Amino acid sequence: MNTIKIERLGPSLGAQISGVDLSRPLSNAEAAEIRQAFLDHQVIFFRDQNLTGEQFKSFAQLFGKPYPHFVLKNLGGDLKDVTEIRSDGSRRRSATLDNKVAWHTDGCYFEHPTEASFLLAKELPPLGGDTMFASMYDAYDTLHPALRRAAEELQALHSFPDVTSKTQQGFNANLSDDPAMRVDSGSVAGRLQPLVIVHPETGRKALFVNRLFTRQIVGMPESQARHFLDLLIEHCSHSPEFQLRFQWKLGSLAVWDNRCTLHYAVSDYSTSRTMWRITISGTNVLRGPERDMAQDHRAAQEMRIQ
Repeated sequence: MNTIKIERLGPSLGAQISGVDLSRPLSNAEAAEIRQAFLDHQVIFFRDQNLTGEQFKSFAQLFGKPYPHFVLKNLGGDLKDVTEIRSDGSRRRSATLDNKVAWHTDGCYFEHPTEASFLLAKELPPLGGDTMFASMYDAYDTLHPALRRAAEELQALHSFPDVTSKTQQGFNANLSDDPAMRVDSGSVAGRLQPLVIVHPETGRKALFVNRLFTRQIVGMPESQARHFLDLLIEHCSHSPEFQLRFQWKLGSLAVWDNRCTLHYAVSDYSTSRTMWRITISGTNVLRGPERDMAQDHRAAQEMRIQ
C-alpha cells in the first residue's frame, strides 16, 4: 500500500495529497488521514485522478451526503448529485465578472450550510481557468480587534439570487426523485447566519460573509450596515496574504471546506473548460460565539425574504 504524503502549499491554507489512488476504495486509516488534512488545511488537492462519475461520488461520500444542485446541469440517473460545470470560454472576466462578485462559498443560504465541495477537472483550456481560495480563519484573525468584536455581535442575511418561478422549474428538473433531497425556493430565499462562526469541527472562529450571497447585515442602521459589509468583503477579496491560487491539470481534484473558505473561479480563458462538482449537505446550524439562538430564530423569521 502506498503511503499518503501531505505537502503544504501556502502559509494560510492549502495542501496537496499524493500517494493515493482515489479510484479504489480507501482504508479507514486513509480516509481518516485525508479527512484530517481537509480540516487542518481548509482545501486539499489531488493530481492525476482519472475518476468515473461513480468513483468521484464514492470518494465524496466519505465526507457526507451529496445533494443535487437545484439549477445547474448534472450527470443524470444515479449521478444527479454530480454537477457538470461547462464553459465555452465566452464569459470573460472583463465582460461580466469582477472579483467583488465572484468570491463566494457554496450553500451559505441553507439552514444547514454545506460542508464541503469537490471539483474534478475533466476538460481544460491550454492556459487560464485557475481557482483561487481564501482562508476565512485568517480573514477573521487579521481584522482589527474592534472590528472582530463588532462582527461577533452581528448577523447577515444570505440568499440565492433571483429565486423566481423559472428558478423553481430548474429545481424540479434537476432534483432527485427522493423527496428528502428536494429543495424548494423557500429553502434558499433567505437565512440569517452569524458574521463570525465557530467552526463546528475545529472550534476556530471564521468570518462568514461573501459578495455573491450575503445580502445585508441586520441590527445596524442600513447605511452603516452597507458600509460595514463592503469593508468586510473588501478585506476578504483583496488580501493575498491569506489566499491561494491553484492551477488545474486534467485529473486534478480539489476539496474545500465551505464553512471557512471562499473561492473564486478565474474567467481568463477562451476555450472549453469542463469540471465535475459535488457538494456535501450540511449537518449543523452554524453558531456564532455565545449567541442566543432563540433570539436568532425570531430575527430570522422577521428577515425572511418573501
